[in-house]
Amino acid sequence: MPSRRDFNQMLLVVIGHVVLLSWSLRLVAPPENISLMWLPDGFLLGCLVLLPMRLWPWVVGLIALVTFGYETTFTDRPGGMISGFLVANMIASVGGAVVVRGFCGGRDGFTAYRHLAIFLLLCILALPALGALLAAYTVSLFADDAQVWDTYRAWWASAGLGILIVAPLVIAIARGIRAGFWVNRQQLALHLLILFGLLLSAGLPAFFEAHKAGYEHLLIVVSLPLLILAALIAGLWGAISAGSLLAVVSVQLMALGHYPLFDTGHSLAENVVELQLHLSSVIVASLFIGLAVLKLQLSRDALAESSMRYQAIFDHSPIALLEQDFSAIKRYLDERLPQPGLALSVWFDQHPDEVTRCSELARIVSVNS
Repeated sequence: MPSRRDFNQMLLVVIGHVVLLSWSLRLVAPPENISLMWLPDGFLLGCLVLLPMRLWPWVVGLIALVTFGYETTFTDRPGGMISGFLVANMIASVGGAVVVRGFCGGRDGFTAYRHLAIFLLLCILALPALGALLAAYTVSLFADDAQVWDTYRAWWASAGLGILIVAPLVIAIARGIRAGFWVNRQQLALHLLILFGLLLSAGLPAFFEAHKAGYEHLLIVVSLPLLILAALIAGLWGAISAGSLLAVVSVQLMALGHYPLFDTGHSLAENVVELQLHLSSVIVASLFIGLAVLKLQLSRDALAESSMRYQAIFDHSPIALLEQDFSAIKRYLDERLPQPGLALSVWFDQHPDEVTRCSELARIVSVNS
């Protein structure tokens, strides 16, 4: 039986899920109400990764009940369609949680390139595609005029984008909380400035009727470099937070009808998928750069820790230790030896005065106490 602490954790998960569910139901492209980004799947995936597996049945059951009740109350979908969508969502979120726990670093997040590659291949592509098949089949049962292919594409891209944005963000926030969220103030200020620049680059053109080509150029020239800069400054956390902001702002603007990345020659579904692909590509690129920076930071920290450990061993050794630098002797001998293969013993026998000279070139670096 779950403890009180377990119930409190599950309650927070349910509340967060309901908030994102309510928001996602409004993140649709009018007038056909095509889903732009489905956030609850990524949130549930991230939470399941962080929670003990013994709580998974409880959490999944509560989420299913609450979601069914919410959609029954606030939408006009029939119960059978809601049930089919629920199963499709669980395929992506629960299946993704199993993948991340088993193959992608688990609670520690992505620490290797293979973790991120597996996450993208299975959690962003394969599992949402499988859920989208069930969703498209469900829609075909309840709507005679439904465009099954458009439903499949929109569901797949919406679920995949939501998982790409939310799941790493949840895991990164939890990791930061465990680590105490220590940040450099200058780094934080610069990262916030980058986020503000991303907000302007994604939001302002929508209100000045920028044409599609101009916005694409802005995305490449401004938004993508800012994402890369955020990854270089703050590592994987910087890439995740900046990518999340760019995606949320862009999707919310399209839901409000203020998004310039729109081609009148294409259908609404095609424009939605194009937006989702644009966002996914730049975010994935920034994630790989952020992971590279994170690995460099981890290597640097490990090197510093190793140096401190061996320095402590040297300083507190019970026997006298002396560290000397013989590099000057090496340079001196390289300049004076007549041939590289000549034995030092033979050369010193011929030039005994050089022994004293070489001993003077040895430098004492450190002596333990």
